Amino acid sequence: MRYSDAFPGPAHVWDIAAGAWIDGLEAAHGLDVSPPDEEGRVYMVKAGELVRYDPRSRTVTPTGMPFTGRVANTRGIGWAELGLPDYPGRSVVGLLWRGMMFRYDPQIR
Repeated sequence: MRYSDAFPGPAHVWDIAAGAWIDGLEAAHGLDVSPPDEEGRVYMVKAGELVRYDPRSRTVTPTGMPFTGRVANTRGIGWAELGLPDYPGRSVVGLLWRGMMFRYDPQIR
């Protein structure tokens, strides 16, 4: 979870096992990140784009899914099986602060 105001700001990564801060990400949006995928990576909005963050390697991978506008805050983000032909696997789904929904399938994008 990220604690901040409505504008992009830093997100700090806490390693539970080490009991220490291990990383910081600038220009993070929203109040939450996705639950981890099977490899421990999470999805979040950073600098106006949905990105995948790997806490083990401390790398950020862009997805190419932009979020435009002044405020791109997620108000809920998670995983769902949509059962749609163009979204065949587990997809990242979420809501933005004004109720707009988004979806992203990392297996096909």
